Amino acid sequence: MRESVGYARQVTHRPLLVRLDAGNDSAKNMAVCHAEDSKADFIIKRNLRKEGIDDWLITGTCEEPRPRKRVYHGSLLCPVKGVSEPVRHMVFEVMERTSTADGQLLLVPEIEVSAYWTSLLAGTCATNNLVLHFVVVAYHRLRVIGQESLKRSDAPLRKKAERRRIRTVIQNLMTLAAKVVRHARQTKRKLGHGNRWLPTFRRWYLTFS
Repeated sequence: MRESVGYARQVTHRPLLVRLDAGNDSAKNMAVCHAEDSKADFIIKRNLRKEGIDDWLITGTCEEPRPRKRVYHGSLLCPVKGVSEPVRHMVFEVMERTSTADGQLLLVPEIEVSAYWTSLLAGTCATNNLVLHFVVVAYHRLRVIGQESLKRSDAPLRKKAERRRIRTVIQNLMTLAAKVVRHARQTKRKLGHGNRWLPTFRRWYLTFS
């Protein structure tokens, strides 16, 4: 861990974030991230090992997104062996279900715990919210482009399709090789005439331009 952070420091002087799964949940790794010569922020998934899951149900803020389903959120400060200051112990989410989504009652409640060790402070998630909105807009636009490309049989595909996968739209229609040409105070995009997806691309591009 110390060597990996050292190599990363040779590449950039910007803040580093170490992300590890539950198999690397150890006090030694957190101590390395807190040391001055290898300092880095970290998010490490908590390995619950043999801890009692029921104990988590009395911790944090409780919400009820639907009947018979409760979600607990919160965070705790906890001392870690080998680390001089308390670690922001586990930003956690605990879900308790006593019925399935379609209303089927469960004989034994289902409890799921997701907990993480982290040195990061809690934020408002405003950045994540903004990025998610951009993703939604991009997703729907790609879906519309895919449906528009189906209106004629000019795509070089063997089988007739009722819808285009987002991956297909990105690979074949959004990432076409092109060259930007500037001439006579005009900027144009020049595409190769040998590309089999060119007729489909030209058609939907003119439709939405």
